[in-house]
Amino acid sequence: MNALRSKGELVISMTLAETFLLLVFMLWYSIRPKIPIAPPTRIEVLKKENQELAAKVEKLQHDLIETRSRLELWQKRFDQIVPGSDAELRKALLGGGRGKPKCQDDNLLLAASSIKGTTTVRVLADNAVLRARLIPQHVDFRAGATITTPSDIDSVLLQIAAFRNGSPQGGECKFDYSFTYATYEDYYRGRERFEKYLYSAKRTKLAEPGTK
Repeated sequence: MNALRSKGELVISMTLAETFLLLVFMLWYSIRPKIPIAPPTRIEVLKKENQELAAKVEKLQHDLIETRSRLELWQKRFDQIVPGSDAELRKALLGGGRGKPKCQDDNLLLAASSIKGTTTVRVLADNAVLRARLIPQHVDFRAGATITTPSDIDSVLLQIAAFRNGSPQGGECKFDYSFTYATYEDYYRGRERFEKYLYSAKRTKLAEPGTK
């Protein structure tokens, strides 16, 4: 009986000792000096900064490409530099999308047509300056007149170019014209010829025979 009692007391003593040791270990672990983490090396710092700079450069290059694309579109569409101030923006908006302001109130000057390679121009609006300048070239430029001779059409366009670059209002201006065509070849040739000098207010394609 005494032997069993002694054995039980030994087991309890060992359990208490193990528990005490465990508590001591946990206490030591909680208050032990922290091992300092080594700061990044100079090479690691430079590598990180280089990666960040590379990402910024890539974004700036993307933004630059997009900005250039927008500038080219504006200049191609409106034939002028991008406005740099509110005043320049208002001036551009007054141009109504033609890139230049109107030359006169009744600004739809010509009705041009290109039908299977044959070009005809009809004068829609009167302009005394153009009419006077074209008289020595024997070109009738009264409203309602029709011009069919290629050389006369070229003379008209050259006088329009001279007028728009030195309009009485001061600065450049641009007349409007309407354009009728039959084929896509007429379309491209006509636009290439007329839109160097005039703003296209309307384009109409003739219906093919037999179509509605």
